[in-house]
Amino acid sequence: MDASNRTNLAKLSSDASRSEVKALSDFIPKHKGKDVPDPYYTGNFDEVYELVNEGCERLLAYIREQENLG
Repeated sequence: MDASNRTNLAKLSSDASRSEVKALSDFIPKHKGKDVPDPYYTGNFDEVYELVNEGCERLLAYIREQENLG
């Protein structure tokens, strides 16, 4: 998802007070606010794998914290 996809999703939200659109990179401190690069364009599949893996781990931790799942 890039910035334009994020903007389009926010526009589709019917209840802005409850909806929040975040990019996976928002959960990666060193990559926050940046798009995850397209590995087919950059050729750097390893970097993208590492970013997605870290983002997923941190997203899961965020969900656990928000839902008090320990």
